[in-house]
Amino acid sequence: MPPARGQRRTRLPYGSRSVSEVTGNTVTAPDGEVYELADDATGQLLVLGPPAALGEGAEQTWVIKEGDVFLCADAEGNLNPSRSRLSGLYAADTRYLSEYMLLVDGRVPLLLSTSTERVFMSHVDLSNADLLDGEDEIVAPRQSINIRRTRVIRDRLYERVRVKSYNSEPLSVRITMTFGADFADIFEVRGLKRSSRGQLTVPKVDCQRASFGYVGEDGVFRQTRIEFQTPPDRAEVREHRVVAFWKLELEPDGTSLISITVEPRIGDEVAEPKRFDTATH
Repeated sequence: MPPARGQRRTRLPYGSRSVSEVTGNTVTAPDGEVYELADDATGQLLVLGPPAALGEGAEQTWVIKEGDVFLCADAEGNLNPSRSRLSGLYAADTRYLSEYMLLVDGRVPLLLSTSTERVFMSHVDLSNADLLDGEDEIVAPRQSINIRRTRVIRDRLYERVRVKSYNSEPLSVRITMTFGADFADIFEVRGLKRSSRGQLTVPKVDCQRASFGYVGEDGVFRQTRIEFQTPPDRAEVREHRVVAFWKLELEPDGTSLISITVEPRIGDEVAEPKRFDTATH
């Protein structure tokens, strides 16, 4: 059972700076950052889909992997908890990202192709549905914008989203990304019901980064740290999720890039970040 709030943890399974310290309704991470414990922090799973099945009838997912970090996503590149229990970003048998959705002007983009030509890298090509203005006039017809999601796993997830317009007029495009983390272990993902879990924290976000935290029953503080290399115009917490918004101004035949990283962090173990091109090559 997790210790009561206010109880200091003393077990040191991963090193002297890996165990979190819970005081009242807050927890101090190994790096000294303070998080607020969520009101319903115990026993929450952000999994809505049917139980995972192995073998015949298993969910169709695309996987990229490097070391003990891997991403399991649908063909559109999303982690959609309403469609799949398996999808997620995993490290050391724990899911550090259970939801990750990309929308274009509030709509799911259209799939063109998905490829995983390298075990640690994938490309997802998408296009737009009809984009409408406030008076329901079409401002960008269907399949006049290309969205390419390039992702690489190297200690963390690196993603670059390229948005290219093939329209003859300037165009404003709104990109929305939604993130969620439940820190389920691999047995929970496969359907095991636990009598107790650790404690989730309230997500934190600004226009530079977002973070999710979890105090495990082993006393170790785990974090999902999202860095926005391309700062969003707005980012906020909605319930247990983080939502970030970008407004892209595209010139005719113009291109914009959005880059992010998602780092699974266990206790005080921190991997040195790399440039996107370095991680790719």
